[in-house]
Amino acid sequence: LVYTDEQKLYSFGWNKFGQLGTGNTKNQNNPIEVEFFRSKNILSLMCGYSYNIVIVDQGKVYGFGSNGYGQLGIGNTTNQPSPVEIKLPNNVSSMSCFGSHMMIHTDDGKLLGVGVNSFGNLGIGNNSHQSTP
Repeated sequence: LVYTDEQKLYSFGWNKFGQLGTGNTKNQNNPIEVEFFRSKNILSLMCGYSYNIVIVDQGKVYGFGSNGYGQLGIGNTTNQPSPVEIKLPNNVSSMSCFGSHMMIHTDDGKLLGVGVNSFGNLGIGNNSHQSTP
């Protein structure tokens, strides 16, 4: 992902899981604008393995791409080729994307995790994958 001074978000490259956010899984050899974010004020971008997270103003968080372990935190394990809003219980203070899991720190001090949890990656006391924060 590339965010320009003109406030445009571009993606390019391999797109098997829809991680480019263009609404399809077609590879892109040249940068293509992710039109969904055209009228949104992007505050932060994060990239995991074949998935991406974008935080915009007003506290909204969007994810797209690979979701086989629930790493987008949208309550299912279906890959998302278009950005989808991630519903979080509180405002986000910070987020970190890893291979196939994501950690979310909320303004009220909670630490939430979603995605792969085979080895206790999420720190929730078990090894079950999580698709909901």
